[in-house]
Amino acid sequence: MPDIIQRRLAIDLSVDELEKILTEIEQEGLDDEATTTTVQLLRLRAGAGLNGVPGNLVEFQKADRSSEDAILLIGDVPADPNGKISFFTKLLQRGLDIVNYADVFIAGAKVETVVCRKHPEVTPPLPPIPAPQQDAFISQKALDLIVESEGFDQPSRWPGGASGISIGVGYDLGYTTDAEFRGDWSPHLPSAIVNRLAEALGKAGAAAQAMAPRFHDISVPHDAAMAVFKTRTIPHFRALTLAAFPGMEKLPADAQGALISIVYNRGPGMDGDRRREMRAIRDAIANYRTGDDLKPLLEKIADEIEAMKRLWAGAGLDGLLTRRDAEAGLVRGAVV
Repeated sequence: MPDIIQRRLAIDLSVDELEKILTEIEQEGLDDEATTTTVQLLRLRAGAGLNGVPGNLVEFQKADRSSEDAILLIGDVPADPNGKISFFTKLLQRGLDIVNYADVFIAGAKVETVVCRKHPEVTPPLPPIPAPQQDAFISQKALDLIVESEGFDQPSRWPGGASGISIGVGYDLGYTTDAEFRGDWSPHLPSAIVNRLAEALGKAGAAAQAMAPRFHDISVPHDAAMAVFKTRTIPHFRALTLAAFPGMEKLPADAQGALISIVYNRGPGMDGDRRREMRAIRDAIANYRTGDDLKPLLEKIADEIEAMKRLWAGAGLDGLLTRRDAEAGLVRGAVV
């Protein structure tokens, strides 16, 4: 049996039906010639299929063991290029590994569809940050890179997909608790606005989309959003980055900031082939000894960041490729 196994699925399946079938195949195996083979999904796309008949063409790769994770299929990808970049960024932030991005037949029509797999790490809640330390977490160059990559959200514009209502620099109300939200935003927004936005807490996907129009009269000030981003969000992700890359504090500030940008975008997970560059960076930092020449370490980190582009090359995600180049450039620029 070849390592790659192809199958064709019907074009009239709903998102939920297709998602369930793919999950069951990964968890239970694929029957082929009276044997059951353990497989992992590689690609899914709309195609001509057998004898020119339209179908969803699926490729599986033989695997050593069955998957324990359910597949998540998302069929409402934003059409706007800027919205699309924000959409994919938020998927990665939530610990979802993007497996496939292509046109897929959903209920008989071609739809831009993303296939994700949940990463086991769960991002902890935002920790309280002591006031005297609030401005000491990231270099200005790194801060500018993240803000430029993330964009700026207003509550009346739903980002799409599995997102909730998002405000400021990627602050997603759909995945935030009431205590976190009020602690972060009450010092910066009127209480009436905070109370209204709190209605969106815990709501994501279609529920958030339906709610977005009711916030048409709310505009989150840029200064308020940047204050929350600098004093709450960035310190939280710096803590995650330090845990993911022990010894990171030995690096120049811009190099640390580049790694914070990566964790902000991709999460801190280290498992699986899609995270092999993350592990290489972690190990290189762990092996560095104070007093050694920093230049080889920084070059290694930059090379591994650039190598991550293999995950999105040719997938129409040029924004992520540009971001990885900018992060690698920030690390190389820190060489003294």
